[in-house]
Amino acid sequence: MKPSHRKVLVNLVFLLLALLLLWLILQKVDLRSSWNALTGARLSWVLGASCITLLAHFLRAYRWNYLLQPLGYRMNNLRSYLAVLSGYLLNAGTSRGGELLRCAMLSRSERIPVALLLGTVITERIVDVLLLGLMFSAALLFEFKYLFGYVQEHIWHPVYGKLGTTGLLLAGAGAVALLLIGIVVLSRRNKRTPTDGGEGLLQRLSSGLRSILLLQQPLLFVLSSLGIWMCYALSAWMLMKALPATAHLWPTAGLSIVLFSAIGISIPAPAGLGIVFPIAHGIAQVYGIAEQDAANYALLNLAFNNILILITGSIAYLWFWMAMQKLNKASDENQNIG
Repeated sequence: MKPSHRKVLVNLVFLLLALLLLWLILQKVDLRSSWNALTGARLSWVLGASCITLLAHFLRAYRWNYLLQPLGYRMNNLRSYLAVLSGYLLNAGTSRGGELLRCAMLSRSERIPVALLLGTVITERIVDVLLLGLMFSAALLFEFKYLFGYVQEHIWHPVYGKLGTTGLLLAGAGAVALLLIGIVVLSRRNKRTPTDGGEGLLQRLSSGLRSILLLQQPLLFVLSSLGIWMCYALSAWMLMKALPATAHLWPTAGLSIVLFSAIGISIPAPAGLGIVFPIAHGIAQVYGIAEQDAANYALLNLAFNNILILITGSIAYLWFWMAMQKLNKASDENQNIG
């Protein structure tokens, strides 16, 4: 099968998955109740959540520079922000591919090899997984009386029942070992890779992966990383305040929403449709919210994120295109002068 045909087939499968999830969701909710809840949401809290979410996206773009500094590159913060938003726009339509898009966009504007950028993005994802574990711990700490029973029933017992103590320890040790072995193997292979006068593809990729070990400003990297996830939690809580049924929950409940969303994002469905059921089920089970009200919040969360990224991502892509026209024009003028 040709790569182009395979890509179309994969996107078609993801689309069918999204439609199936949407159908399952709509079977369990009162659409009139959901529509009334969404249209009656407090606009001030929704706007506040928009600002916080966009701040999180900016921190992600800003943090990216800290991984590139030790490699000798520096990105324009505005263009990197526009590329991140454009990547999220593509993810909303295809569920995947946004990371490659933002790397390709910044490779053009900043003259940075795509493989190097992709390596730093993979490093970002590893850091985000570690921070998700930290958020999980924080959620258990602050929301213990709500989350403990849910985690014990739906996560700990199923996993522990299958793996046991030894299995969990071996799985953790294996994951760390595979990561270290991967970095070492890539580094050794790069030394044998012909470079034709420059860095090889694998060398650039592994350089991006190892950039975390060479950080020049590790404290700022850590703070910006924490800021991203705290903004996500704060935005989720603000959306709770927008609906009467969830407005009474404390800000720490936003930590739980981040965890439920992370479960849903692992489902490769376009438009983030995978987050609706985990969020609705989690809120109903953990906080005792009525199923309809929990579904209303989940649908608000879904609609909010898609509408926000559709608007800001489209503006960002157009803005980036205009910025590239100016850069290309300036480059041509300099070449003519030279």
